[in-house]
Amino acid sequence: MTRLPDLARTRQLGGVVAQRLRSLVRAQDTVARFSGDQFVLLIDGASVAALTELANRLVRWLGHPYDIIDTKLAVSVTLGISMIQDPTTSVDEALRTADLAMYAAKESGRAAYRMFDPEMRSAILERLLMARQLQQALDRGEFSLSYQPIVSRNGDRWEVHQLEALIRWNQPERGLVSPADFIPVAEHTGSIVAIGAWVLRSACEQIAAWQRSDRRVGVHVNVSGRQLKEVDFVPLVMRVVAETGIDPSDLILELTETAMLDDLRAAQKPLNDLRAMGIRIALDDFGTGYSSLTYLGQLPIDIVKIDRSFVANLDHPDKLMMLATIMRLMETLRVVVIAEGVETSEELTHVLELGIDAVQGFYFSRPVAAASLPAAIPACEACAVPKGISSGRAVSLRHPAQRGRRTA
Repeated sequence: MTRLPDLARTRQLGGVVAQRLRSLVRAQDTVARFSGDQFVLLIDGASVAALTELANRLVRWLGHPYDIIDTKLAVSVTLGISMIQDPTTSVDEALRTADLAMYAAKESGRAAYRMFDPEMRSAILERLLMARQLQQALDRGEFSLSYQPIVSRNGDRWEVHQLEALIRWNQPERGLVSPADFIPVAEHTGSIVAIGAWVLRSACEQIAAWQRSDRRVGVHVNVSGRQLKEVDFVPLVMRVVAETGIDPSDLILELTETAMLDDLRAAQKPLNDLRAMGIRIALDDFGTGYSSLTYLGQLPIDIVKIDRSFVANLDHPDKLMMLATIMRLMETLRVVVIAEGVETSEELTHVLELGIDAVQGFYFSRPVAAASLPAAIPACEACAVPKGISSGRAVSLRHPAQRGRRTA
């Protein structure tokens, strides 16, 4: 089970889930609570078809909301299924193969199930190896940060006042590993918490170095949903900001829709606490998750980053209409909008025509090391604004305190 907000609710929820599980299986089946949020079912004499039907029923009915301690909780369920046909198979092996199947189901998304297939063992074992290597990577100094400029339009020219910090992993045996490969593994194992703390401190130390040189630039730092749920996350951010001596307004924390909305009520307090410190909050990958826009007014969001899936399909009428609606809402909420993943002049023209005057993507610059920014930023600012586009709204990504200072 996932999305369990605190210990008291977890305990009560576990009991209610057990009751619901019992009601969904046969009288002769066994239901056991294996750990805090894990259950084991022993289903005797079931066919593949019967197990598939049961798995669909469990995912559907266990996913219905629960009323726990005056709170309606949403739970997603992931199942791993292992069919044991050899009577000599040990209990440990049966649990191990079911766990491997559950891991594969989690990789495919929430509210899912997978049946164990011997072919998945090698893929899962590869991920387990990567998980062990991730645990060693911090101690061995294998991570580094690159920075991608975010440009904002000021009339007929571009300005760079913000960057996004992006983690890179150079593993001795694998070489450069894509974040798309290792971040899901880090999320699953929990090592994302320590890795995220390293990213936060490293980015803040870089901000401090720029501030000492009288150069000011806002830096976006990605935060996972798992980090946000840590009880010491806000104290950690406060401590890092204090120890590095940075202006909190130069730190922008990016979270995805899923991270914020897994438990909207639980997310509000830490985000409000961070905002009260002067830290800005950005909503990343907007448009890939939840379809409702009503939550935007309930969270302290300063910046919304439109996902590339919108940017790459702006020639589609439905996408254009949806994005135009989003832009009107953002203007009402006084939220700055950034278009992510802009790679071509055509895409840039489309987003500018929609009134999006802040852009990030390969069209301007790939992520570069901090030492390369003095060359990369002027190159971004020297890019031409497409012809035939009306004057921009002079959207500034600077915090008011930054105006009049040089960027990095």
